[in-house]
Amino acid sequence: MTIGQRLKEARLAAGLSQRQLCGDAITRNMLSQIENGVARPSMETLQTLARRLNKPVSYFLDEEHNPNESARECYRQRDYESALKALEATQNQDEEHHLLRALSCLELAQQAVTQGRLPYAVSLLEDCAAAGNRTAYFTQESERRRLLLLAQAKPDKAAEILAALPPEDMELLVRAQVALQRQEAGLAAVILDAAQDRQSRQWNLLRGQAAFGQGDYRTAVTCFHRVEESGETSVYSWLEQCYQRLEDYKMAYHYACKQK
Repeated sequence: MTIGQRLKEARLAAGLSQRQLCGDAITRNMLSQIENGVARPSMETLQTLARRLNKPVSYFLDEEHNPNESARECYRQRDYESALKALEATQNQDEEHHLLRALSCLELAQQAVTQGRLPYAVSLLEDCAAAGNRTAYFTQESERRRLLLLAQAKPDKAAEILAALPPEDMELLVRAQVALQRQEAGLAAVILDAAQDRQSRQWNLLRGQAAFGQGDYRTAVTCFHRVEESGETSVYSWLEQCYQRLEDYKMAYHYACKQK
């Protein structure tokens, strides 16, 4: 059954004419086109008509083509409660169903935390985790956001939750790079030491530069050699400078020659 057919059925069941249902929301001609399948209402128009017919928006959305269509449309309109209701009204349990459920719960939890409704937020975040675990499309970024919200909703457990939260290594690398550009080598070193992956070429390059800026040339040499092992030749200049300051002129000369 299409949206138009459901609207017409609900209108007739309520004993309303097209003109009575329309009011000043839309024209009678437009409602006639919707009921006959010629036009499709905007979400705002559908919400208005649904209120007048005392029905949820999800009741009218066509689920024959895709059982998640109503929930998807509600989510697009940021009507997350209606999205959840639409999902509950269908027997479909595919990946998109679980993803929409997880994301809708996440958005509602954000609202609940802002409003101070912490027990409700915790319940939503638990539902979010359950749905997220059933789809491969619930991203690490969304899971990170869920955990951050959970830490706010459960302040007595916040330290434990945050301790288990993996740092965003890419963000840390960018922050460290900015710190180095500002000649804040000490800050860059602290930021980089919070990263989990300390084997990457980028981490070792930045950590070497931070150590060099702090005058810790032996640590810098260690990091730059790791970068060199990856085939990166841009560190030859850094290694030359490090060995000069360590007064190892043989190695300094070695890396000076490599740059020619």
